Amino acid sequence: MLMAIRASGVTMAEFAQRNLSKTEVFMGLEAHLDESISNEMRMRRYQQSKSVLEEQSRQLRRSGVINHAELARVSARESEWARVRARIIGQIHDDRPGGDVVC
Repeated sequence: MLMAIRASGVTMAEFAQRNLSKTEVFMGLEAHLDESISNEMRMRRYQQSKSVLEEQSRQLRRSGVINHAELARVSARESEWARVRARIIGQIHDDRPGGDVVC
């Protein structure tokens, strides 16, 4: 989608203005609309990977055994932002009458 937008010769600002009322058009493109968002998402992904790898290394040093359940807990803790974001997106795009998503 991003390549199609760029190939059309329309700037991201023009594309955003034309599709202002259709937020679903932007899902997945937000990192390309604003550099600060892109940096934030990249930093969060890096931090999640780093935390999981550090936990894995700690486990190996401590006992020589990897506790997969604990690695999953670390990953879940570090990716909470993604789950919250997904819930919000789901709420925004829930088109069922009275179909509010409970967080």
